[in-house]
Amino acid sequence: MHLLYPRVILNAVAVLTATAGAAMLVPAAYALLQAPDDAWVFWLPGTAALALGSALFFLTRRPPRSYVSRQSIFVMVVAGWLGVVFVGAAPFFLSGLMGPVDALFNSMAGFTTTGAATVTPEQLSPALLLWRSVSQWIGG
Repeated sequence: MHLLYPRVILNAVAVLTATAGAAMLVPAAYALLQAPDDAWVFWLPGTAALALGSALFFLTRRPPRSYVSRQSIFVMVVAGWLGVVFVGAAPFFLSGLMGPVDALFNSMAGFTTTGAATVTPEQLSPALLLWRSVSQWIGG
């Protein structure tokens, strides 16, 4: 009988969320130098994701299992992608440039490196363009 291991799944999602939050601090620092009024669209979700991911990671840590079911791995992958995409969409949405659906679409396009986007690079601020590049680097 195959079981899901929620603690292992949450631990993996926590690592990915914290990593996305930490990566978001790169464009946050750049935005702070270039356009300090817009830096909060990166600092707020970046620090929140880093704090939430780190807290969840430490709460779900335990000695590694010798076996993790296939079902757990599938759920880890899906939950990890969704978590990173939602965290990555926050700056696009908070900047006021796009709505939630477009922000999620652009975030997914960035992390999957498909190149599909609803905005052109000319429409993005330099910090958002840097975030799109960082998310593509992480995803691909």
